[in-house]
Amino acid sequence: MFNSKLFNFVVFFIAGLLLTNCSLGPPTPDQDAQKNSRVIPKDFTTGSQSSSPKYLLEVEDPNSGKMYVFTDSSRYQDYLKNGELPSGKAVNLGQTSMVLVGVPEDSSAESTGVYQLYQGKVKPKKGFYVQRLVNSPSRRFYVFSSPDLLDTPVADLPIQKSSVDGPNGELVIYSLQGTDFYSLQKKFIEIQGNQ
Repeated sequence: MFNSKLFNFVVFFIAGLLLTNCSLGPPTPDQDAQKNSRVIPKDFTTGSQSSSPKYLLEVEDPNSGKMYVFTDSSRYQDYLKNGELPSGKAVNLGQTSMVLVGVPEDSSAESTGVYQLYQGKVKPKKGFYVQRLVNSPSRRFYVFSSPDLLDTPVADLPIQKSSVDGPNGELVIYSLQGTDFYSLQKKFIEIQGNQ
């Protein structure tokens, strides 16, 4: 026989479950902030003082001729937003003058994973990725994953694929030595927050 009390209980139980998964009304400011925030990959790290980095985020400064190497993703994101280059430990690697951002100026650069990677003393982590932003003569990004290309000037990087993927419509040049285009492009877009 039909039991109306049991039927009503089941209907209200299911309705209650559905309502607990729904939000009634406009989103709260916290929900809006979560929805609109950039999604940075969890493995977005450039290494610590003593470990090899997984990512190198380089910015070439045309005014000083220095290459700024970011070891902190939040500082890199700040630079992309405001254009101000932060301080760090200045080092010379061959012909290249670099600033290791996030490394204290009074510390020894030789103990950092970034410095050791550029020297060839440590191997990069699996999934290694380099993003080099060049601001002169026009703003463009160079992206590659082979540590063999670290000392290669941008004019000599093997250009194998390019796309207009930059956050402000900049050209992005992908060097595919040791990887495929779509993997590099996906990492670039994730880091830029262009999803």
